[in-house]
Amino acid sequence: MNDPPAPSKPAIRPLVALCWLAALALAGCAVARLAAHDATMVLIWVNSFTLYFYLPVYPVLVAALCRRRWRLAGASAAVAGCHLAWVLPDFAPAAKLPDHLDRGVSLRIVSANLFAGNPSRERLAKELLDADADVLLLQEYSPSWVKVLQSAGLFEKYPHRVFKVRADAFGIALFSKWPLSDAEIWRVSDLPMARATVHVGDARLRVVNVHPLPPRSPQYVRVWNEQLAALAEELAEETGPVVAVGDYNATQHSAWHRRLTSGRMRSAHLDRGRGWAITWPNGQMRLPPIRIDHALLSPEVACREIAEGEGAGSDHQPLVVDLVILPAEDLVRL
Repeated sequence: MNDPPAPSKPAIRPLVALCWLAALALAGCAVARLAAHDATMVLIWVNSFTLYFYLPVYPVLVAALCRRRWRLAGASAAVAGCHLAWVLPDFAPAAKLPDHLDRGVSLRIVSANLFAGNPSRERLAKELLDADADVLLLQEYSPSWVKVLQSAGLFEKYPHRVFKVRADAFGIALFSKWPLSDAEIWRVSDLPMARATVHVGDARLRVVNVHPLPPRSPQYVRVWNEQLAALAEELAEETGPVVAVGDYNATQHSAWHRRLTSGRMRSAHLDRGRGWAITWPNGQMRLPPIRIDHALLSPEVACREIAEGEGAGSDHQPLVVDLVILPAEDLVRL
């Protein structure tokens, strides 16, 4: 049997046009990210899914090279180069841990977006109890969750608390086994986040429970920007050990994450070589998985390990972060 004839040039033209359309559209998004990172709600969402959004450029690049369409190949290669520059840092190996971690003070922080409408509250409450955190950070802390967590024994386990209960998705709580000082509900744009200084023996750790609005409407985007700007100012003013953990409603590809980690703070996921980790939507929506939950650390804090829990019934997987507050004499050597 003879091989089928090669497609004629007229049959190829629509495919070439489609490839050019894809390459130019993706190039436009890449230029927009470079020139106006997260300036609009659409860009915020495009950038949130950076890992997946630019994948079509690779088959376009291969097709262009095979067909010797050099201008198309050049345009596609430029987009692919931007994509690789943005995503490859997520796959970097873990950084070396500081020496003599045993001289520091260890503690575990668990952060969980409970999901106000969670149908599996008891299972998630047990998961949080079993995680045995020193500090437990909760987002979407609603009246129904208060009853469940109290029945599960978390109030007895964590006698030191600062919280704001709300019937909507923006209640927040910080539970601790250890005493707290300067504990408060911190309001930005009339929405709460929680912060406190945790006293672990002689060590002190400033902890911020982060939960801005999701950027899903122009009004929400405005408040989201205000809240994350206030967080950036708060972290810039801190001079001692501090961690900011929670549901940022922003990925590591957001402009705010870049700003928040451009000074003293750094990502615990990147520290431990887990920049590719995911936390949302945890099987609750038909969207590609991304990470919008983060733990940011100051130089005085080392991350021994960071992992994601199950998060039964929630659209977020909890973060389980094992930290060490480094002694001052070790910081001098770093």
